[in-house]
Amino acid sequence: MLIWLDDEPTEGPWHAPFKLDRDGEELSLVRDAADSIVVLDWIPLGYQDSDWSFGRYPDAAPSWELFDTPTPAATNADPVLRY
Repeated sequence: MLIWLDDEPTEGPWHAPFKLDRDGEELSLVRDAADSIVVLDWIPLGYQDSDWSFGRYPDAAPSWELFDTPTPAATNADPVLRY
């Protein structure tokens, strides 16, 4: 699944109505569970430059990697920096 955090919700249902602070913040994937919220995944993000992506390498691995070539809807390949 790819969700664009670009503050352009008119672009479609997978474009979030917000974007991340370029200077860094945390990103969490959560879901409601009865009377609580369950954190499904989380990553702290530092300074963000344009046209880079974060993902799992290999796909579904526990660690996050930085990619200089985003690969939407394809397998992540050739990370440049491991977190």
